[in-house]
Order: sequence, then structure tokens, then C-alpha cells
Amino acid sequence: MKNLPNWYYKYYSAWENTGWNEIWHIYLGKLLKLYNTFDEETKGKFEIIDTKEKYGTLRVYTSFDIRLNMELEMLSNFTCYECGKREKNLFGKYVIYTSLGYVLPYCKGCMKKYKKENRKFTKHKANKFSVHHYENNKETVTFYRIKNNWIEHLE
Repeated sequence: MKNLPNWYYKYYSAWENTGWNEIWHIYLGKLLKLYNTFDEETKGKFEIIDTKEKYGTLRVYTSFDIRLNMELEMLSNFTCYECGKREKNLFGKYVIYTSLGYVLPYCKGCMKKYKKENRKFTKHKANKFSVHHYENNKETVTFYRIKNNWIEHLE
């Protein structure tokens, strides 16, 4: 892979040694594919400004808003920060335990490890995610689900 943009090299290892490393690399691959569809002027203006964990989700700030950023945020919400697992219950719903105080998502195994340190957790379950959009005083809801390690739009 040659002639990759500077932001790719700068942020490639941003989430190494965390459970979010795999979804981060999938995101970068999808972002690079999208980037290659941009015209030269748009490519020149595009930049990853920052990445951070905020309220238990992986956030990416780019020079302009793209749907991939929202999808990464939703996916990280149900991906263990420690080991990268996304566990399901018997009914097919994703289950994640969120630490209280400093909010991070954990699978059951990692949660048990940290519970020994007297951390408190809450349990969340979901098989679909919804995003509410408001435009011209009208609400629309878009539904998504996790499929093949990424977010899929449901019609």
C-alpha cells in the first residue's frame, strides 16, 4: 500500500493494546475506501482531527462529518474495551456491562475481573440500534444492527 494519506499513518496504531483495535482497523479500511472516492480538492481538505474515548464509546472527529464515524461509535458501545468481545445472550441480543464513574464497556469476563476491585457496573442489552434525526420539526428514526463486524443499515 503506497501513497496513503498522512492521517492513516498518524492514527493507525491509535487504539493498539485495547479491545477496540480490530474495529478501529476495520474503520480505517472503510474510511480509506471512502477517501479514495473523493475528488482531489476534497481529499486535500480531509483530515482526522482527533480520536478519543468518550462516555464509553470510541469517537472520531474528522474535518467533515461522515456516517462511518457514527457507525464506529455505535459498534464500540457494544465491544469490550479490554478484550474486543461482543457477547450475545440466548435471545441474540448483545450484552455489555458498563462501568460506572469512568464509563467503559466490558464483556462479562472482563467485568468480573474488575468487579473484584469493587468497581460498579450496569448491564445493557440490544440487538438493534436506533438513531433519531430531527429536521424541519420532523423526527425520523433509522435502525441499524451489527453484522459481519460492522454496522448494517436496516430498512
